Amino acid sequence: MYRYNVLLLVALTAFLVSSTFVAAFTTNPSSDVDNNPKAVCNDAQCLLVWIRESSQSPTADLFYQLFDHSGNKLGPERRITVNSLVLATSVTAGKDTFLVAWSDFNTKTMNARIIDATGTGKDLQ
Repeated sequence: MYRYNVLLLVALTAFLVSSTFVAAFTTNPSSDVDNNPKAVCNDAQCLLVWIRESSQSPTADLFYQLFDHSGNKLGPERRITVNSLVLATSVTAGKDTFLVAWSDFNTKTMNARIIDATGTGKDLQ
């Protein structure tokens, strides 16, 4: 079990107010290993993305969790990849969406997914 204390800085530039919160988020991957967490916020939400390395097979898949600006989880954690070997990730925020990009060593591809406010993802083709 791993615990990430994620410091998310949220600048509310429209009101020239800055707020900060720390969200304690515990993953439960049994004997798997979670690493490489990345967090980003937009005007409405924050997104935490991480890589989960399997202890059962040579895979490293990508997962994510949405949070509100108070640090409350929005929905369940979700999985982006299955049976991949994710080596690197990049995460950025749009006005009301997020873009997650990653490289997969198994398929030798670069991939990207847009995640909306509901947590639903759409792969870029």
